[in-house]
Amino acid sequence: MKYDGFFEIKKDSTAMFQDFYFIASSVSNDATRLMMNFVWVEKEDDDLVMIATDGMRMHVLRPNKKVIDFLGIKEGAYSVVFKTKGKLGFAHIADEKEVGKFVNWRNVIPTDEVDRNCEKFPIENDKTGRYFVHFSKKLYKEDGINLNYIKDLSGFIWDIKFYAPHKPIVFFADGNKEAYIMPMRGMDNVQY
Repeated sequence: MKYDGFFEIKKDSTAMFQDFYFIASSVSNDATRLMMNFVWVEKEDDDLVMIATDGMRMHVLRPNKKVIDFLGIKEGAYSVVFKTKGKLGFAHIADEKEVGKFVNWRNVIPTDEVDRNCEKFPIENDKTGRYFVHFSKKLYKEDGINLNYIKDLSGFIWDIKFYAPHKPIVFFADGNKEAYIMPMRGMDNVQY
């Protein structure tokens, strides 16, 4: 695969690290679905939006224009070439035909919001490596949520919106981040 651009972000040198770690965490590593093994960047109004999904969750990041200009981010597909706790590297894929067409990510966004008396919820680490979120109400009885996906949301305070059964649970933070997590069906005994 050929690359025609690269940017790196270090944890100790920028406040943007956590945002870009968030987007990189939902990139798929499924060798059979190459179109989801990268971060997709496209124009939205006058800005750029970054999207990544592994098929069960989708993260969306809208970096501000100064960040985009500083890092030289452009439209197209980016491979996450390295991801450590202290450093991230993104390489722009020169020929998008090599990875295939990215999913129609806007079709994932639900429109049938259900009033669930949502509040702001911090994602917390209980010092044993487990992550959890306190909901004021239980999720739909027939749906559960994979808590492994919650750990990638830690460090931010999220507004959470619930939708009809079997639709993604949507997390919003800081006006520039969204996470869509698909429920797992048949989880009648899941407790929150």
